[in-house]
Amino acid sequence: MKSNDFSFRLFGKALVLIDWANFFGTTRKRWIINPKKFFGYLKKYREISRICFFYGEDNHEKSREFLAKIQKIGFELFTKKVKKINGQRKCDFDVEIAREILLNLKNFDEFLLFSGDGDYALVLRDILDLQKRLFVISARGSMGREIFELRDEWRDKKGGKIILSPAEKILPHFAQKKVAPKIFSNPRGEI
Repeated sequence: MKSNDFSFRLFGKALVLIDWANFFGTTRKRWIINPKKFFGYLKKYREISRICFFYGEDNHEKSREFLAKIQKIGFELFTKKVKKINGQRKCDFDVEIAREILLNLKNFDEFLLFSGDGDYALVLRDILDLQKRLFVISARGSMGREIFELRDEWRDKKGGKIILSPAEKILPHFAQKKVAPKIFSNPRGEI
């Protein structure tokens, strides 16, 4: 199966949760994601009824423009102020995403989490305990150890099911692969 032939097999009402800083941060070295195409890709699944997008808010014009674009596209936007810690911009949404999952455990049959952050493992276990299906989508090499341990723990259990999906399987639907820079300036590669 080619990577651009991949599709999710959804069987019930589904909630999508996108930790944008995590998902974008782990894919941006090799992919340029088009948010409008990303939304369109997700909307083609009739089972998906909500698409939640979590991203930090600050006073930068480009950031404000991006958030306005995300909202205009149709994502359900969740924001909070970006903090500076030791000169680094920081805005984690672990608690907000976990809260959204817990508030919606009884309303959805399937959950699609676009983040490989191992900090979610505890709340993801709650999804599985209720015999729901869970997809965790993250770039290769960026899935937390705790997520793999959870998958291994649930492998032979009845009920809930966890499916780990490399982002690279679905990115061709809504992202453009970055071209590697040319090392040499002439066609024969002479320096």
